[in-house]
Amino acid sequence: MKKKIIFAAALIGMTMVFSACGSNEKYTTIDASLESKITELAQYKGLTYAPAQVTVTDEDVEEEMEMELSWYGTYEKIPDKTVAEEGDTVNIAFKGTINGEEFEQGTSESYDLILGTGEMIEGFEEAIIGKNVGDKVTVDLVFPEDYDDESVAGQNVTFEITLNQIEEYVEPELTDEFVKENLEYENIEAFREATRNSLVESLMEDAREEAQSGLIAEIMDNSTFEMVEDEIEAYREAMIEEYEAYAEMYGMAYGDFLEMFMGTTEETFAEDSKGMAEESIKNILIYQAIIDKEDLGITEKEYKKAIKEMAKEYEYDSVEEFEADYDKPSIIEEMLYEKVMDFIVKNAKGK
Repeated sequence: MKKKIIFAAALIGMTMVFSACGSNEKYTTIDASLESKITELAQYKGLTYAPAQVTVTDEDVEEEMEMELSWYGTYEKIPDKTVAEEGDTVNIAFKGTINGEEFEQGTSESYDLILGTGEMIEGFEEAIIGKNVGDKVTVDLVFPEDYDDESVAGQNVTFEITLNQIEEYVEPELTDEFVKENLEYENIEAFREATRNSLVESLMEDAREEAQSGLIAEIMDNSTFEMVEDEIEAYREAMIEEYEAYAEMYGMAYGDFLEMFMGTTEETFAEDSKGMAEESIKNILIYQAIIDKEDLGITEKEYKKAIKEMAKEYEYDSVEEFEADYDKPSIIEEMLYEKVMDFIVKNAKGK
């Protein structure tokens, strides 16, 4: 499975601009459309920067190994359990019809469901509780008015449900054979070592990002800006549209997406989004000012080298396939951000 990369790009598309330097021409502009301005850029050299340090315990490693192992578990029938109860995991077959017609995603021959979680519409899971394995039940229900799929929202539906089996989730036994066959490590110890290294790398990256965000926040707090309100509102609207698109991509309601991935509610996000949009613009202005002052930029040679490495890292068959998924302006924009941050860190003083 290909890995996915999400660029920390501005919400409004970047306009790529070359600086006229002959054979050394560079991409130097993040967003040429901005009307907001930075009127005084704070000191960005000689800032205090703490190198990332992390600790990974044996318990952390075992928990991570257990989590990865859990992906290979299977649902197996509980032979001596025949009556479904709340909290049970069951496998069912069901067919839904509206006005006698089947509808998209309304039918399944094998579906695993934990009773009582509210995963299905009201009345569906309740109809299964107390039934015996092999029982068939027909139930008339109503989709909620605010159901995610608007094509069926508010409509009457009839479900024919069959209780196939009551089951439990069983994880595979951790053995050298399993590790070699499924995880491509020679043995458990190699799996353990790779897990530890991966955890250290991930935590180090998180620590670096946190420290680097602190540097940008310090520069922002001590800089002055001339902000355009209409521009902030445009960025705010673009940000909301972006997250709505992500929610749709994941097949989730917008509010559910915000709660799961952002840890916030739709109402709170609406209140916070203006400040977030303003901060996004200020970030761009800071990065752009440093690019201009220090004559930084991305050459075509650097870009080609970077996408070749990215295509390999993210398991694409070719550079062309990678570029089809991630457009050039977004890639260059991310590279510009990284180059500026590298410059700031290189010129910072360690604690």
